[in-house]
Amino acid sequence: TIEVLYHIVDMQLSAGVSFVAECNFRPELAAPKFRAMLVRSGARAIQVLCEADGAARLRRFIARERHPGHADLEINEADIQDWRAQTLAALDVPGPLIRVDSTDLGALDFPAVLRQIEAHLEP
Repeated sequence: TIEVLYHIVDMQLSAGVSFVAECNFRPELAAPKFRAMLVRSGARAIQVLCEADGAARLRRFIARERHPGHADLEINEADIQDWRAQTLAALDVPGPLIRVDSTDLGALDFPAVLRQIEAHLEP
């Protein structure tokens, strides 16, 4: 569950370990937790927000294979349309925010994204 991910993030931050946490975080729930963890640990965050248009996200959702625990077979047309219309928002946490348009993965300049991240890392 998401609570397990928060626990792992908190442990990693407390240990001073650099890492990546990936999830479709709900900002209204995740931001306060991340702010508290960052304060407790004294860590810095670099946020990378991958955005894509609804059609691209829907194609990827339909094409992916996931284990049965996700209950994808229970998702109906209304769920899909709601999901397609959603927009992802950045978390309100201190630190740089890097926005990446991932609509066309073939055109995405991954080295440029890495350079943006590296520019925010301490030497």
